[in-house]
Amino acid sequence: MPENLLHQEDPEQIVGLLKPVLFAEPSTVVAPGTNVTLHCLALQWTSREFLFTLSKAGSLGYPHPDKTGSEARFSLPSVKVRDAGSYSCFYSERRPAKGKSETSETVDLVVTGSLPQPSLQALPSAKVSLNGTVTLRCVLPVKPSLGSVMFMWLKAGTPEPLGQSLQQSQRWANFTLPSVTVQDAGSFRCVYYEKTVQPRASEPSEPLNVCVTGEKGTRLQTPS
Repeated sequence: MPENLLHQEDPEQIVGLLKPVLFAEPSTVVAPGTNVTLHCLALQWTSREFLFTLSKAGSLGYPHPDKTGSEARFSLPSVKVRDAGSYSCFYSERRPAKGKSETSETVDLVVTGSLPQPSLQALPSAKVSLNGTVTLRCVLPVKPSLGSVMFMWLKAGTPEPLGQSLQQSQRWANFTLPSVTVQDAGSFRCVYYEKTVQPRASEPSEPLNVCVTGEKGTRLQTPS
């Protein structure tokens, strides 16, 4: 864990419990059947044992039992659409009891495959000059009747989405890469999902390869 995530102090001098951080492994956007682990981190050092609780929006009596230690790992094996949704966590000291921490920021777990596949376009072109700009437009296959729709852009080799955009009426949303570098080249996809308590998500779009060229239009190698 990076050192800057740790708040170190004398365990006997802890005044309050810091807000934990929650993240998903391998990603927050996964295909059905993926094994997902939700990590809840208490960002402070202490020799005392914490009691961690995982919550899911819209679910009462959440079936995943509380865990103890300095970090909790909640396993979601072979996820299904019903596992999608907004998760959060909090923790408390077991002995002596001193109340609980603030609740973490929510993490939206998206399980793909329930809605039709969108298309992904590059504007003005998927071939872009070094330091140029390219816009990736994700387009719904039909006019949505889903209410609020969240669009997300994915890049091969990057576990988490590059960006997201909430739309309520448009069939499309844009994600712009300004002043592109060689590192921006690669294969991109997009997905969309309902912004509801029990969201359904689309299949990812077909991949779109973005190529970065030099000053004279020569293609630059994508770094490994």
